[in-house]
This record gives sequence, C-alpha cells and structure tokens, in this order.
Amino acid sequence: MREKEKEIEKLAYYDHLTGLANRTLFYNMADKFLEEAKRNGSKLGLMFIDIDHFKRINDMYGHKVGDQVLVEVANLLGKSTRKYDIISRHGGDEFLILLPNIKHYSNYRIVASRISNANRKIIVSENVEVHISLSIGVSFYPKDGNTINELISKADKAMYCAKNRGGNGCIQYLAR
Repeated sequence: MREKEKEIEKLAYYDHLTGLANRTLFYNMADKFLEEAKRNGSKLGLMFIDIDHFKRINDMYGHKVGDQVLVEVANLLGKSTRKYDIISRHGGDEFLILLPNIKHYSNYRIVASRISNANRKIIVSENVEVHISLSIGVSFYPKDGNTINELISKADKAMYCAKNRGGNGCIQYLAR
C-alpha cells in the first residue's frame, strides 16, 4: 500500500521525464516560500530558463534526443543550484528555479554563473553531440511582484530579453 501511495505521489508531483517538480508541486512550494518571505521580510528570487533553439534540436535529431537534452539540462540545473532551491519543469523546454532566502538581489548571479559555466555539450550517443545554450530571466519578491504569477511573468519577460539579445545569457527584470 505504501509503495502505491509513493507512486501516486510521484505521478502527482513530479515530471515523468526529468524527475523534477512539476507545476503542481512548484506552486505549492512557491506559495509556502512566498508567504515565509512576506512574514520575515526576506527576498525570494525566481529564474525562468529556456533552452535556446530547442525546436531545432528536435527537428534535427528527433524527439528522443530532445528528451535526453531535457534530462541533461535538468541534471545541470540540479548541480548548479543550492540544496534548498526548488527546480521545476514548467513545460516543454522551460524550467523554473525558486531561490528562497536570498540575502541580496545580486546573489542570484552565483547560481546563474554556475549554470552558465556548466558544460553545455551533451553527448547523446557515440555519433551525436548536442551543444546547448540557455536563456535566463530573473525576478524578485518584493521588488518585482507580490504573487508567484507576477514573478513568473516578469522573469519570463526578462528571459525573452535575453533571447532577443542572441540567447545564452541571463537578464534581471527591470521595471520600465
């Protein structure tokens, strides 16, 4: 019975391909961390990450290779974050990272630097090597929004600014 409950929980809260938190678990955790940040007057960061030219990877190598790229990016993000950061597959080739309890707004740069400096060459098989780049947008509570959806929206806008600048970069949301 316990095994069945664990399996049901896994299906309900984790992405089947990458093993990362899914949207449901992400929103549950994000709401808790946001309430904690509001109570304690602390900062909360949110990173929105997208694989540059992912459609081209799927078109060129097929969806099986695309899936392997998603798994490797999930692993890269896991190795680049702190143990209490929350990583989620938001959908398709989009990932979210929640950065709770950051002391200064600039602290996100440590995680962003680890992601940027990680090996971006994914070896899928003996004869297939895929080079990837990531575009990252960042937003913060309280300066960029009071809800998780506001933070996601603003980090998404910042990520598209990174893409429009050629991709393979990280941009912090700036109110206009």
